[in-house]
Amino acid sequence: MPTTQTIYRTHRIQEISEHTQGLSITISGWVSSIRDHGELIFIDLRESEILQIRLNRDHLADFDQLAKIKPESTIQVSGIIIKRESDDYNSSLRTGTIELDATEIIILNMSKTLPFEIKKAHKTKESLRMKYKFLEMRSDSVQKTLLHRHKIIKSIRDSLDDQDFIEVETPVLTAGSEEGSREFIIPSRQHPGEFYTLPQAPQQFKQMLMTGGIEKYFQIAKCFRDEDSRGDRQPEFTQLDMELAFVSMQDIIDLNTKLFQKIIPAVYTSKWKIKPFQTITYKTAMDKYGTDKPDIRFDLFLEDITDIVRKTEFEVFKKPIQDGGIVKCIKVSHNLQTKKISKGQIEKLTLLAQSHGLGGLAYIIVKEDELQSPIIKYLGESVSQEIIKFTQAQPGDIVFFSAAHPKIANAALDAVRRKLADMLDLIPKKELHPLWVIDFPQFERTDDGSWTFSHNPFSLPKPEYLKQHMKITDTAEILAQQYDLVLNGHEIAGGSIRSHSPDVLTATYKHMGYSDEQIQKSIGHMLEAFSYGAPPHGGIAWGIDRLMMILEEKESIRDVIAFPKTGSGQDILFQSPSPLSEQKLHEANIRTTFLQK
Repeated sequence: MPTTQTIYRTHRIQEISEHTQGLSITISGWVSSIRDHGELIFIDLRESEILQIRLNRDHLADFDQLAKIKPESTIQVSGIIIKRESDDYNSSLRTGTIELDATEIIILNMSKTLPFEIKKAHKTKESLRMKYKFLEMRSDSVQKTLLHRHKIIKSIRDSLDDQDFIEVETPVLTAGSEEGSREFIIPSRQHPGEFYTLPQAPQQFKQMLMTGGIEKYFQIAKCFRDEDSRGDRQPEFTQLDMELAFVSMQDIIDLNTKLFQKIIPAVYTSKWKIKPFQTITYKTAMDKYGTDKPDIRFDLFLEDITDIVRKTEFEVFKKPIQDGGIVKCIKVSHNLQTKKISKGQIEKLTLLAQSHGLGGLAYIIVKEDELQSPIIKYLGESVSQEIIKFTQAQPGDIVFFSAAHPKIANAALDAVRRKLADMLDLIPKKELHPLWVIDFPQFERTDDGSWTFSHNPFSLPKPEYLKQHMKITDTAEILAQQYDLVLNGHEIAGGSIRSHSPDVLTATYKHMGYSDEQIQKSIGHMLEAFSYGAPPHGGIAWGIDRLMMILEEKESIRDVIAFPKTGSGQDILFQSPSPLSEQKLHEANIRTTFLQK
């Protein structure tokens, strides 16, 4: 029967302590657990914290009925705070020395039998947890994660507000773009045959704000990308979006460095040790780590040995080099191996490399009096010795090799490097190693050989490359004023100084092969706005979900989002996406060609 109560609490559990003994109170919450001892029943009541409720048969006329309360039912309890018996103290609880001696209990809502135990939700199959997300939310882990997320975002807002930033909400219904990721399409009912799209980011809006004289903008923004199934991506995600006028790249880096150093201790106090920020170029990142988002918590570095092995007849190295590829290696010092890397571990590393496109993972084990490897007889003794000399390998060391197209060779060794760090326990606990990566190429090749932007088309080239940028020459050499913030091997933020001049922005699109007509169609509105005194400006966007994943030490961003979708973009709880009625489709001027199975 529905409750008719209007006052459910006189106190919260967080207000109760040993100092409130003897106080008559009323509290409400969830039954975390119930223990029946015959004449006594003990309930752990949960809301902001846990408080033990003592049910005495002598004090409660409906004692036998109350014994049937199921876990996760909501109840209201009135009673007196008393001291627990000393042998009943619970040192793991702040309230572990007191309890509420119940004089009245009202069942507000009896729970059904649970599909899984709340305390063991993290061990439950993910699809079941997502179906019953409202139950998983009751777990201590999820509650803390959502609280910390709230506090991080509040701390960001407070810090930027103190620096005179203005939070501006930008539209969610916007125009489509041919650039960037695939967009979600929204049909217009009032304008048949025309469409809105959901924004991949508020990029153009925030640049319009700069042009409009809003010199310091930020927003906690929802962004949308209709990407293929990937476990570490979500179709909708949350960004801290930021843009400033009259700033340099270093100004933005300094501001965001300080913001990072402020918000994390404010929420996590002493949990994380923040190491000093480092800055490296994109080229250094690719050369030493094989990725533009390196994990710098450990010192395993990649080395390019293409020139050393160029003269070998070993086909595994020779053919990739002839095809324009590279050969790189990574040395694992014997000092890092508390136990020698086993054959089984090498096989696992090989499978990992193959999953990243490599044909295999060649290696050389350095012994006291010989080099041990299946490839020595093909590589040649002299070339093998040159490699050992170049890498300064010592007895007990292992050198792994990757030979392929640069993109594949780097990606494979990056994955191997990270796995080796895990195998060898090289990653320090509770440390954050932030890194700025700068000097990105302005452009990169597409699969068909044409040019596209590496970050976004609105980035401004570095001053020393502006002349060739405007001449539409030396496209591969142009470096941009772009920067990424990398944390423990994850990119958590990225941005750039923007092209605020119509001529510079037009030149960017010329490099990508756009005609004048295509340029006008794509960014004509931006060029028009920039013709009215747009200020120099730049910005950055943080991935809030990925940042929280790191800070909460979770395996996936799904674990730090209140209502996540699966890797394939499905919401199991609300059963979306879902078919719509013919009437709704007709009203939206849509006809579907998909045939239901």
